[in-house]
Amino acid sequence: MNALDVPTTRAASLIVSDVTKVKRDPLYTGNVLWEKCAVVLRVAPTFMRFGSFEIFLQKDSYTHRQGPSFGKKKDMMPAMLEYVISNFYPEIHKR
Repeated sequence: MNALDVPTTRAASLIVSDVTKVKRDPLYTGNVLWEKCAVVLRVAPTFMRFGSFEIFLQKDSYTHRQGPSFGKKKDMMPAMLEYVISNFYPEIHKR
C-alpha cells in the first residue's frame, strides 16, 4: 500500500513462535487450521484504523459473528468518527 502512495501503517517488527499455535478458520467454514502465533509491531500516526469501528458491527448473516460492542456504548462510535474527521479530514468537518 505504501508503494502505491496509500497512507497505511508500517510493520516495524514481527515475532513468530515455533511452539505456540492457535486455531484459525480463515474462511469461516468450520475447517480449522493450526497456525503459528505471531505478533506484529505496527507504526502509525494514530491508533485509529478501520477495524476500530468493527467492534460496533451487527451480527453478520454468513458468519453469525458480531462486534463485541454491538448495541452497547452507542455514544462511542459517533465520538470516534468525529475524532477521525476533525483530525484527519478537517476539510469535510461540519461547520
